[in-house]
Amino acid sequence: MLSRRAALASLGVGAGLAALWHRRSTSPSTALRPGHSLFCPLLSRRWETADTLRLTFALPSASHVLGLPVPGHLVAIDPAMVYRPYTPITIDSLASGHFELLVRHYPRGELSSRLARLAPGDAAHFRGPVAARYEYERGRARQLGLVAAGTGIAPMWQLIQAVTSDPDDHTTITLLYASRTADGILLKAELDAAVQQFPEQLSVVHVVSDGASSAPASSPCPTRIDAALLQRHMPPPEADGTTVLVCGPEGFVRSLCGPAARDGGENRRANVASAELGGMLKELGYSDNQVCWL
Repeated sequence: MLSRRAALASLGVGAGLAALWHRRSTSPSTALRPGHSLFCPLLSRRWETADTLRLTFALPSASHVLGLPVPGHLVAIDPAMVYRPYTPITIDSLASGHFELLVRHYPRGELSSRLARLAPGDAAHFRGPVAARYEYERGRARQLGLVAAGTGIAPMWQLIQAVTSDPDDHTTITLLYASRTADGILLKAELDAAVQQFPEQLSVVHVVSDGASSAPASSPCPTRIDAALLQRHMPPPEADGTTVLVCGPEGFVRSLCGPAARDGGENRRANVASAELGGMLKELGYSDNQVCWL
């Protein structure tokens, strides 16, 4: 018969093993595995704007997450092996069992047209994970300046969610977001709600290049991102802990970050300091290790 001390020790070990097993059994499984295909059925679809869809895909189980860093991408592939990286607008810590993509439909785009034709129940082919050139960690920056255009909002929304959902993260964020029209602002409801909930931590400035809109804007918007706007809203280069991230169409990124921006392909992962900065941000005094394009 076990002594009382031995019995208690045995119970302690058993409880510890049970707790460890519970943590293992309840920890989320990652759906993306390098070198493996992932086929995900479409759960729902809706048009966010006249040319951009929000697609929600199911993961293998309700406990699965994609397994992406923040920000992070996956690659959509069609039967002809045409592929394109997409950045989900959901993050692992806040979404399990599914993920969401913003897909801009280009009439002559093979892959975007195929994704736009998907009906609920149809499966899409993905691979990943694909890391961005910048990976966020709490405390890595004190002030984040985000500059985005169009669907370039996707990795920025990942970052905003990661920061604001962590009560121990006190990073401040300013987003400059360029859209063609007020009606074409992606994730506007989500951005507005986040600003209202975290007014001391997050500010958003919309930049609308075409004033045409079926509904009047709530406040006047600047029409383009220029040096004056960057100076007014981005954390200054001389401030300690400043990081500026840029994402959008190639011409947009190169105008802000210089001719080297986007060179090296989507799978290039490098330290921020390894890229040669140019463009407006260089002219404003930002250094190579303060700016990264996604």
